[in-house]
Amino acid sequence: MIDQQIEIPTRDGRITTFITDPECGGPFPVIIFYMDAPAIREELRDMARRLATSGYYVMLPNLHYCAGVMELGPLPADPESPERKRMFGYMISINIPLVMEDTKALLAYAEGHGKTKAELYFGCAETDIYAPQEIINKVKEGMKGSNNEVEIYPGTHHGFAFPKRPVYDRDAAERHWERLLALYRRNLG
Repeated sequence: MIDQQIEIPTRDGRITTFITDPECGGPFPVIIFYMDAPAIREELRDMARRLATSGYYVMLPNLHYCAGVMELGPLPADPESPERKRMFGYMISINIPLVMEDTKALLAYAEGHGKTKAELYFGCAETDIYAPQEIINKVKEGMKGSNNEVEIYPGTHHGFAFPKRPVYDRDAAERHWERLLALYRRNLG
């Protein structure tokens, strides 16, 4: 594996991006792996590496770059802790138009790779205060009639696929990886 961290110019500055891909045999299909609210951390880098071992060029951008933050560090479970409040502050400073603008810059950087039409897959926890059932229902409704899927993992909680979290569910996480890699094989070859 080749790991690197680079700065990609965007409209608003330079987005720090972790990139990992196999050492030889390319070119590889590109995956942009967006971080979650706790930001870039080794746990996400390991997930990116796992995707790269399956033959992908994986880009993990730091969406908090405009705030000058890379890694937030350990977060206490208490939602009222100063660290969690800080994380939520960064989280609400990001919106879809900003992410789409950054995505253009990431795709421009990866220009040498083929582009494909997207197929979307959402693997959702059954219990998730950040993506409650009414939001999941709206996503499902918006994707009706398309080749996209929303799957709810019974008995799971937000963050079930992260091995270092107390809510980690190994069986659901492995099923999630299987679904995700199958999607990539179908669309990215």
